[in-house]
Amino acid sequence: MSAADNTARAQLLRLGIGDFNATMIVPTMFYGPAQSDPGLTQVKVLLRGMQKAMREMGATWVQASGDFDENTATCLKAVGGPMWTEMPWYELTAKLLAAKDAGKRFERPTPAQGVALHGFGGILDDITSASPQKMAAYIGIGIAAYYGYKHFKKGY
Repeated sequence: MSAADNTARAQLLRLGIGDFNATMIVPTMFYGPAQSDPGLTQVKVLLRGMQKAMREMGATWVQASGDFDENTATCLKAVGGPMWTEMPWYELTAKLLAAKDAGKRFERPTPAQGVALHGFGGILDDITSASPQKMAAYIGIGIAAYYGYKHFKKGY
C-alpha cells in the first residue's frame, strides 16, 4: 500500500463514499466513536459505508442504514478490539479495510458476545425513555423547583 492509499480520503473512497461526501467526512475521521455524535450526517454516511463493507465481509445481519446500532458496534469491536470506541474513525476504517483485504469474515455473534450501547446514563436515560406519567412528574418537579427558587430569591 502506498502512502497515497493510506489517507483518510482514500479510505473513504474505498468504502464507496463519493468525492463530495469524502471531503465532508475527512475532519470527522480524527475523532473516535466515543467523541462523535451518531446523529451527525458525516458519521451516518461513514457508518453506512462501513456497514456496507461489513455486509460484504459476511455480516448480513448488519443493516447498511448509517445508524449506530448494536450489530454495527459488535463488528467494530471485532475489528478494533476492546478499546475500539477510543480509537479514531481513521484507525477503525483502516483496520476494517485491512481485515477485508485479508479475507476476514464476520460470524453472527451470540447474545453474550454483543456490545450493549448505552446513552448518557443515570437520569438522562430515564428521561429519554420515560412514560407519560414519569414525564409529567419530571415537569412537576421542574415547576416546583422554579417556584421554590423564585420564592426564596425574594427572601420571604
